[in-house]
Order: sequence, then structure tokens, then C-alpha cells
Amino acid sequence: FAKKVAEYLFEPMGDQNQAEYCTVKEAASILGISADHMRKIKARYPHIKNGSKQQGHILFKKSELIKEYSK
Repeated sequence: FAKKVAEYLFEPMGDQNQAEYCTVKEAASILGISADHMRKIKARYPHIKNGSKQQGHILFKKSELIKEYSK
């Protein structure tokens, strides 16, 4: 997992939004859990919803996930 964390930390800084936030699947990968579990515990981590209430995508703040992983 350390390699994955390093890749997230040092990814190219293209679009600021892409560098700062990640999808449910990416967030789950950082924490080493399933995407379904990540959706269930999403309230524990800073996130935003991109899109409509019913069809939007949840995006998590990468820096907070990495802090949690490193505990």
C-alpha cells in the first residue's frame, strides 16, 4: 500500500480538483477497504458530492484519507 500512497502523493498536478479529490474506488484503495464499505463510512471523511442528489458522484479529499492511512 505504501507504493499506492506514494503514487497519490506525487501524481502530476494537472487539474487542482483532480489532485485534491478522489473517487470512492480510489479512496477505498487508499484505506485498503472495499468501495461498498467506503460508501457506508463516508461521513467519517471530508467529501463532496459532484452532481445531482440522486445521480451525483462522491469525491473524497485525498490528503485526509492519506492522513488516516498513515495513523
